[in-house]
Amino acid sequence: MSKTATPVSKLTSADLQRLAEQAAEKEKAEAKQQRTDKFKKAAGMGGGRRLSTEQNLRVAAKLQEPQQKETERPSADQLAESKRKGMVRDRNRRRRRPWYATLAVLTLGLAGSGVAALLSGLGVSMLVVAAVFAAAGPVVALGCAWRMERVHRQHVTLADRRGDQPPEPTHRRWLVEVTLAGLGGGAVIFWIATSGVSALVVLTLLLGTVMLGARWWRSPQNALGVDVAPLSPPQPAPAPAPSGPAAAPVERDPYALAWKKLPSGFGVLTNRTADDNIIRYDIELTGEVTNSTVMKSTEKIAGTLGLDSQQVIVEPPKANEDGFKPANRARLTIIVRDVAAGVRHWSGPNVQMKPDGTAAVLTNLARFRDGQGEAQCTMWTTDGMVPTTIYGGTGSGKSAASNALTIGALSTGLLNSIYVDFKGNSSGMLRSRARIVVVGRDATTDVRKLLHLLTTTRLQNDPRDKQFPTADRPGWFLFIEEIAKGIKADPKFAQESENLSTTARSLGIWPVVTAHDMHGSAWAGTNNRAAWGKQAFVFYLNTSSDDLINGLTYRPSTLPTYDEDEAGLGQDEQPIPGFGVGVNTRRANVPAKWDWLPADDDPVDGDEPPWRAGAAWDAYVTEPGLTQVEYDALVAALGEPNADGRWIIGVGGTHRFRDEEQDTKSGTRRVRKSGFGTPRTSTDGDGDGGTIADPTQRHVYELIAAGTTRVADLETAMSNKASRATIDRALNALVGDQQIERTGRGEYAVVE
Repeated sequence: MSKTATPVSKLTSADLQRLAEQAAEKEKAEAKQQRTDKFKKAAGMGGGRRLSTEQNLRVAAKLQEPQQKETERPSADQLAESKRKGMVRDRNRRRRRPWYATLAVLTLGLAGSGVAALLSGLGVSMLVVAAVFAAAGPVVALGCAWRMERVHRQHVTLADRRGDQPPEPTHRRWLVEVTLAGLGGGAVIFWIATSGVSALVVLTLLLGTVMLGARWWRSPQNALGVDVAPLSPPQPAPAPAPSGPAAAPVERDPYALAWKKLPSGFGVLTNRTADDNIIRYDIELTGEVTNSTVMKSTEKIAGTLGLDSQQVIVEPPKANEDGFKPANRARLTIIVRDVAAGVRHWSGPNVQMKPDGTAAVLTNLARFRDGQGEAQCTMWTTDGMVPTTIYGGTGSGKSAASNALTIGALSTGLLNSIYVDFKGNSSGMLRSRARIVVVGRDATTDVRKLLHLLTTTRLQNDPRDKQFPTADRPGWFLFIEEIAKGIKADPKFAQESENLSTTARSLGIWPVVTAHDMHGSAWAGTNNRAAWGKQAFVFYLNTSSDDLINGLTYRPSTLPTYDEDEAGLGQDEQPIPGFGVGVNTRRANVPAKWDWLPADDDPVDGDEPPWRAGAAWDAYVTEPGLTQVEYDALVAALGEPNADGRWIIGVGGTHRFRDEEQDTKSGTRRVRKSGFGTPRTSTDGDGDGGTIADPTQRHVYELIAAGTTRVADLETAMSNKASRATIDRALNALVGDQQIERTGRGEYAVVE
C-alpha cells in the first residue's frame, strides 16, 4: 500500500508545532556550527567540512599557504634612487604651493559671489558678504605665519634638549610674500565676489602669482634649470678615523686553512712567524694525537698542505719554564728557500771543550735546511764517551762526514787513532796514517784482542769508571768501517761487541763506526746496535719505517735525490751526497747538508776543493803519543812499532799478536788428509784452537767453541767467507786432527 503526502489542510496544530520546533533546532545547530568555524578560522585551524581524502588534504594545505611573494632586499643603489625620486616629488609639491593659493582665492571669490546672490533676496548687502569672504585671505596668511613660527620654536626646543646648535629662522624670509599674498588675495576675493570673474581678474591673478612666487621658485630647494645641480640623497657622514694605529687586515693563511683537512686530532696551527727562508708555526694538538705521531706523519702533512715532503719539518716543542716538553705541542717549519742547497766545502775543524775537559763537541759540520743553526757531534760528556754510528749507502756522503769527524776529533791533540777496516779498501788516508790499523775480513779476532788489551791495561793502571782524554793520559779514537760485516762474519765478535763498546766508552776511547745496514739482525740484536750508536747520523738509505732505529722518525729514504734537471750522467734518482739527519743529537730528525771533505782519490766536478782528507790530516791532526804503560803493553803483544810509530795488523800488515806467532812456530804433527784428499798441516797443541795454522779451520774451530755446533749454522755464519765444500773440508780436517768430534748428525763439539 503506497504512502501519500498529508495535505497541508489536514495538518493538526500538534504537527505544526512539531515542525516549528524542528526548524528552530536546525537553525540553532547551524548557528552553533558557524560560531565553531569562525573560532577555528581565527585560530588558523580552518573550518568547513572534515577532510577525508588525501586529495582534499593537499587542496586544503595549498589554500592555507600564505600567498605572499618573497621580496628581495633592495640594493644600496636602489635605495638611493628611491630617495632621489621622493626628493623630486617633494620639490614639485613645493613649487605648486603658489598656484594652490591662487586656486583658493578664485574658489573663495566665486563662493562669495554665489552666497551674495542667494542672500540678496533677504536684504543682505552684497558688500557685506564680499567683505566677509575677503577677510579669509589675511586670516589664512596670518595662520600660515603663526604655524611656521611655532614649528621653528619646536625645533629650537628640541635642539636645546639635545644640546645641538639651534636652527636658523629661515621661515622669516618669506613673511613679506605671505603678507602680500594675504592682502592681495583678500582684495581679489572681494573683487570677484562683487563683480564676478572676468579676463582682467584672471590676468591679475596670473601676474600676482608670478610676481609673489618668483623668489620662492628661485630658492635653492625649489629651483629648476640647466644650471641647477640634480637632486641627490644626503650621504652618510664618514666614520671617524680611529685614534690608535690602524688594525692590520685579517690574513687568510692558506696553510692554516689546509691544516683543518687533517684528522681532528692534529689540532690547529698558531703563532705564525716567517722570513724569506721559512714559515714556522706552533701546533696545538687536541690530545688524541701526540707530537711523536705528528713527527712520523711528515708525508701526510706535506700532501695535505700541497708541499714537497722535503719542505716540511716537524719537531718537538720547546721546553716550558719547568723544563718539560708537553706531548700535545709540536713545531712545524715549512721551507720556502733551501739555504742548504749547493756544496759548502769543509773549512777546518771546530771543537768546543769545557775548561775542565769533561765535555767536547764538534761543530761547524753541517747546515740545517731551514737555516736555523748548524749540526754538531758530541765526542764525550760528563757521562763518558758517546759511541757514534754513521749510517749511509754508497754515494750518500757518509765517507766525507766520517773524514770530517776524524779530523775534528784528532785535531784536539788528546786522542790517538785506531782504524779497523773489515773490507780492506775503505779509507786510504786512515790506513796510511792511523796509529794502529787492523785490516781484513778476518780482523775480528785481532780487534777483540786489541780492545781487550787496551781496556785491561787502562783498568789496571786507573780503575776509575769514567776516564776522559787528557794531555798526560791521551785517549783513543776508534774508527771501525762497516762494523756490521764483522758482526755477521764472527758470532764471537757479535757476542762481545756490545760489552766492548760499553767498556771502551768509559775508559776514554771514543768509538765511531759506519754501517750500510740498520736492521737489528745485522747487528746481532738491537741492544748491540744501540750500544754502538748512542748518537747517530743517518744518510740516504733504502729502508722502510719498520726498520728505523730508536729515536729516528725521519725516513732516510726520503732524503733528497737528484731530479731530472740536476742529475748528471747515471745520477737519476741517486741520493744527493751530504744530506743526513741526526738521532739523539741537537735538532734530531731535521735534515742537514754536511760540508764536503772528499778523500784524496775522490773525483771532483769543477774546481778543486780547498781541502782533501789527506791534506787536512797533515795540517790539523796531532796525535799525542802513547803513555808508557800502553806502549809497553802493545810492544809485548805486537812487537816494536814500525819506523813511523805505527802498528799494522791483518792483510798486508807488519804485525801479528805474538801468541799466534809462537803457536805457529811450534813443532808440527804428521800430515793428515781431509775427507776430500786435500793435505792439511796441523801443529801440536792442547786442543785450544790456537795451534791451527789454516785460517778457515781456525775460524770453524772458534765458531764451534763459541757454541755454533750445527753445520747449517756454521754455513750461515761463514756464508761470505767460505763455500760449503770448504767448510766440509775444514770440519773433516779438524776431526782428523782430533780438535773436534762428531756428536750427532750434522753436529760437532770441541774435544776436551
